[in-house]
Amino acid sequence: SSDVCSSDLKEVARSIVSIADSYFKRKHFREALAYYEEYLDKYGDFEDTPYCTYQAGKCFYISKNFPHAVSQFEKVLNEYPDSIWFDRAFMALARIYYEIPKEQKAIARMEALIKEYPKRDICDYAEFLIIILHYSTKNYDIALKRCENLKKNYPNSRYVYAADKLVEDMKDIKKNKDAP
Repeated sequence: SSDVCSSDLKEVARSIVSIADSYFKRKHFREALAYYEEYLDKYGDFEDTPYCTYQAGKCFYISKNFPHAVSQFEKVLNEYPDSIWFDRAFMALARIYYEIPKEQKAIARMEALIKEYPKRDICDYAEFLIIILHYSTKNYDIALKRCENLKKNYPNSRYVYAADKLVEDMKDIKKNKDAP
């Protein structure tokens, strides 16, 4: 009987996720968020929890509620590091930090993720974002050093070519700045 009960609960939980997804696909983000949050409140220990947490973050992000979005994406990173939603939450956080002028916080978070999860496939992307953030704030010496890190630690990364182009640009900027 408890198996039937458990099975019924999972089916109810699944239907809540389906309703939330349906609203999300139709761009009714407030309604979608309400259902993702209902799932998280009532069924937070079920298998769709990392997904619903990520989706709630997306709903907050789309509605420009960045603090709540950050909170949801951080929750995915901290509580579900083995989830398939980890990489997407990482990228979403990087995007938020890049879009709002919090370069130092973004750099610190990217560095922490690289240190904590050095073997993740997205670490080269995090390193590249750190380069871009330093470049955009004219911290060229640090950006150049991070370019060396990228090439040394991720020699086959698709970001190496873009980093090389930035290196050329930064060297030109420094050369012109030092010229009389």
